[in-house]
Parts: sequence; C-alpha cells; structure tokens
Amino acid sequence: MSKVQVDTIDTRSGTSTMQIGSTNTSTINIGVSGDTVNIPSGVTIANAGTATGFAENNKPRFYAYRNGTQSIANNSYTVVQYNAKSSSDGSAQGFDSDNKFDTSTYRFTPTVSGFYYLAAQGVTDSESSHNFHIVLRKNGSGILRSKTQNVNRNTVSFSMVIEADSNDYFDIELMQDSGGGRNILSGYEYNYFTGFKLT
Repeated sequence: MSKVQVDTIDTRSGTSTMQIGSTNTSTINIGVSGDTVNIPSGVTIANAGTATGFAENNKPRFYAYRNGTQSIANNSYTVVQYNAKSSSDGSAQGFDSDNKFDTSTYRFTPTVSGFYYLAAQGVTDSESSHNFHIVLRKNGSGILRSKTQNVNRNTVSFSMVIEADSNDYFDIELMQDSGGGRNILSGYEYNYFTGFKLT
C-alpha cells in the first residue's frame, strides 16, 4: 500500500478542478463510488467551512392520521385505526419516508435500531365531562399513558423519546368513560401519530 504525505491539498492556481481518484469533477474528490474513506481512531475532523451530507437524515419518519370517524367504546381501550398518511390531492398532511407505518395494522415498525421521537394526539366528538386517556404501546404493552378530563372536545396527547430495536412496533390506544361510545374526529389535525429517528 502506497502512502502520500502532504501538509495541504488544494486546487492548482487558475483551475477549479482537482482529482483524487478517477472522477474528474469541479470539486476535490477522494475515491470513487464504492470506496471506503477511513478516518483512523484518534483523528479529529475540524470543519471551518460548510459541511453537507454528514447530518442525520432522521429516517424513518412518518405522520399517520385517522381519515373518517372511529368509535371508541365506553370504558374500553381501543387501538386507533390510523388509516391515512396523505391525500391524493395533497390537501392533507401525512408522510411515511420508508413505508414503516402500516395502515392495515395501524403500527409503526421502525426496523432500524435507535432512539425515536414519538408523539400522538386524540380528540373525540364528546362535549360531556369524562376521563379521556391515550396510551403508547410497544409490542402490545402500554408504556406511556396520558389523561385529561374531557369537557368540550378536549385533546389528549403525549410526546417522548424511546429506544427501539429492529423488531419493535408501536401503536396507540384511546379510552373514554363518558357512559357510551364516542367517535374520534376525522382529519390529520385531530387524531394523529407521528415520529422520526433521532440517532
């Protein structure tokens, strides 16, 4: 293996092209597609300019919501059926960068280990006074609960950071005890589940 020892690598005077590797472009290239550029242990990369392409892309990321009403039975925890991620005309917010949210099982399955920011909100059509709960479930077990006293279509919500393995999944339950079934409101601005990868 050959070694090149220099103090500075720069473009030649009067040109904007320097080539390291086999691709001739208007920038300084190190290697070509498929190569690995190794930074040894103990080496510090000091940046005094603009760095691009190094930041986390926060994927997978998703925003799912309930399109259409759904009944939440009295005093019964019910999985929210988030059945939409976007509208065909683009009028409703929603996205799923890596297709990790399943609108048939209503689950977010990251498949990528790491820490995730997750948030959800619930709204019913009820104007009566009763308890209203939202639950984040991991692999079918509740791990976070939030509660409010609903009096006039109040919202219940949460946000948190949680670690996930590649085979974990998350979904949302709602519960209300108004004395009868209540519908949750339809629309991306009311009942939604969203999240993205942090690291």
